[in-house]
Amino acid sequence: MPLLFIIPFIAGIIALAVGYFLKKNPPRERNHMIGYRSTASRKSPESWNMAQEMCGTILFNQGIIMLGLAFLFALAVRFISMGDFLQLILSLVILFGMLIFLFAKIEIALARYFD
Repeated sequence: MPLLFIIPFIAGIIALAVGYFLKKNPPRERNHMIGYRSTASRKSPESWNMAQEMCGTILFNQGIIMLGLAFLFALAVRFISMGDFLQLILSLVILFGMLIFLFAKIEIALARYFD
């Protein structure tokens, strides 16, 4: 199996599961262990709840996108020759891009509504 399939596939499954969990069972009280934790999300119970809901929704959607990309990449690798290192780099760039999007989207929304 190509790395360009395996990494996004596993990340997609994890994002789907965590997103679903956060959407259905968000942590109700601010804590240091579970949920989306940032300085902005811990400022008030309202900001905490908004961050948990947004994080669950975004992660769930990103999981679906990652699974779709994994299957597209599996097809692409059959027609385009790429070494394992290039596949690893592309996978990591996509993962970090999605994480940056997640953090930026939530932090911008929290700043907009609570500052």
